[in-house]
Amino acid sequence: MSRESNLSAVLLEQLWVTIMNVRFETKRAKGRGVLFGRAVAVMIQRTSLHCIAAAVLFGGVLCASSVEAGLVSFSDIIQTPQTPGDVADLYGDPDTSVPNTLNFPHPNSFAATAFGAGGVDATDGLLTFSVTADPGTWATGISLTETGSWSLIPLPTLNAVGVRGLGWVDITEVDGNPVVPPTRMPFSFSEDYGAADTPPDTALWTSGFVMDFAAVIGNVTGFDVTMDNRLFALSEGGFSFIDKKQITFTVPTVMGNVIPEPSSILLAMMGLMGFVTCGSRRRLKRRLAA
Repeated sequence: MSRESNLSAVLLEQLWVTIMNVRFETKRAKGRGVLFGRAVAVMIQRTSLHCIAAAVLFGGVLCASSVEAGLVSFSDIIQTPQTPGDVADLYGDPDTSVPNTLNFPHPNSFAATAFGAGGVDATDGLLTFSVTADPGTWATGISLTETGSWSLIPLPTLNAVGVRGLGWVDITEVDGNPVVPPTRMPFSFSEDYGAADTPPDTALWTSGFVMDFAAVIGNVTGFDVTMDNRLFALSEGGFSFIDKKQITFTVPTVMGNVIPEPSSILLAMMGLMGFVTCGSRRRLKRRLAA
């Protein structure tokens, strides 16, 4: 059961307690000759204490969150090939089913292959996207992990393959306010494989980068990413090959300023209204007595 459901249940319970208290205090007031208004005032004061206690216990009164903690959304995901003849969607279909993760689990022909003497091949894809944090959440950085495989056959000295990545992150929003012009933070990464990396003649590779937003003044709530990612293969004989098998961006977040839950506010208001009502009755009684 969610916190919101718990608070709703507590609210209904308090309303039932209030009704039962009215009946009880009314009967007791008649039996003791006590004024009905005074009996009800006592009942309201007791119920108010229960409401405030329930709000503090289940909702932190005004400090409970009504949004799922620490989430960001990805939008405007655009792929643009940079080498002639390559498919438009080199990165493949994006997957955002894992929270705070933009994953490309099946790149589409993102590979480079070179044959024979003087063989050269390159595949280059540009990727851009935007990241927006949910209310009360901010991003603390971004990281990229990409994997693939490479092969060098029959391992001539000058055969080589590699990956190159460079780009930047534009901080466009801090604490919910636009940043004009955006603050640009560059990144780059590279991996090279040649005869010195063999045997074996076929293996897996991993590359990427990690960026921290600690240098940004304030909390980052929105940013854009631009990345140019390239694979290359060189051959002086035989066969050189490299490909991408998965590309994953991850955005770590922190949950900060939270939004109060409606039930928390309602419980707290019931308690405060009860005390205000009782206080008003006492002041009126003193004035009439004077």
